[in-house]
Amino acid sequence: MINKQLVKLIIFYIFISRILKEFYLGVEKSAKLSKEIRMHVRQEIGPVFQPDVIQFADALPKTRSGKIMRRILKAIASGTEIGNVTTLADPSVVDVLLEERKKMDIELG
Repeated sequence: MINKQLVKLIIFYIFISRILKEFYLGVEKSAKLSKEIRMHVRQEIGPVFQPDVIQFADALPKTRSGKIMRRILKAIASGTEIGNVTTLADPSVVDVLLEERKKMDIELG
């Protein structure tokens, strides 16, 4: 029998980026938008995949060749050391994401 009080071991922390400017025209980053995203994921994919944390981002850390650095996103989400950022096209993106993370005042772990 599975204990219903088991601690959830996986936290779904997602970054929402403004990839298509036209899509975001007039859309403000807000708690209401976060709630809408959570409900959409819950309905379309399933409640188990509902994100626990949503962080909006104007840009994501990418290499000079355009690959998203998932390692850095994972470090930001978990609050661990970022590591080497010399291969990034724009290292300032990481600073912005870290500042936003601090503003969210979320304790994970």
